[in-house]
Amino acid sequence: MGTNYYAEDGEERAHIGKLSVGWEFMFHASENGPQSWQDWKVYLHEKKIVDEYEEKVSFRDFIRLVESTKYPEARNHTRYCRQHYKDDHSGRLDPEGWSFTFGCFS
Repeated sequence: MGTNYYAEDGEERAHIGKLSVGWEFMFHASENGPQSWQDWKVYLHEKKIVDEYEEKVSFRDFIRLVESTKYPEARNHTRYCRQHYKDDHSGRLDPEGWSFTFGCFS
């Protein structure tokens, strides 16, 4: 079970990614969107952040939330898929090792 997060600015809504217990935050990869966690921080600075239940999350709290998931026992989606599924092309890692995954998030 996990929670999806979105960035809104009144005109558009962008899927940031998903937080699931025991996993590092998994970012939604796109061709035109932010390409790293550092890019997301810049992009989100002036946006409204909400979860899938429409609960607002402050920029500062979201940064803490994401970075709190980077601990030794947490699973990384991209690394997990590369280890367990042959020819997995569902994601990539940013320079800091955060998982960016294409496809459907449910």
